[in-house]
Amino acid sequence: MKHHKFIAFNIETTSVDINTCELVKIDAIKYKNQKVKERFSTFINPNKHLDNEILNILNINQKDLDSAPQLTQAIKKLKRFIKRYLLIGYNSQNFDIPVLSRFTKIKNKNIDVLNMAKENLKLNSYRLHDVAKKLSLTIKDNDTESIADIYISLQNQK
Repeated sequence: MKHHKFIAFNIETTSVDINTCELVKIDAIKYKNQKVKERFSTFINPNKHLDNEILNILNINQKDLDSAPQLTQAIKKLKRFIKRYLLIGYNSQNFDIPVLSRFTKIKNKNIDVLNMAKENLKLNSYRLHDVAKKLSLTIKDNDTESIADIYISLQNQK
């Protein structure tokens, strides 16, 4: 079933441990009929200095985090943005949703594009950029846009 309205989303965290990582960035893009309608992006202030290694991996600047909203403010803004839209993420059922669920209840239906890719493509690696390349998609600087592009491409194959 093709979904005409959805929100692609992605989070950045301080580690891969869903139980202890800190949320430092949320990106979400609202789509209607496969076109971008609205964007939401916020850094989140962790109230501490992050190691340079983490900052470099995430391509984030400490100054951006220091001036960012607190977690509770960012989550409230996210909830207002996503409303009851279908959420599209990458490895979202194993990572993004469990992390967000530590801070708020997410009732939205969620489709994990990683699972879609595994069901529809035979690859050695299911890293986001490898899947995009297999589908002949332009790799975007913003992973959230790539998640949406992969979702749309896989939907159009059906």
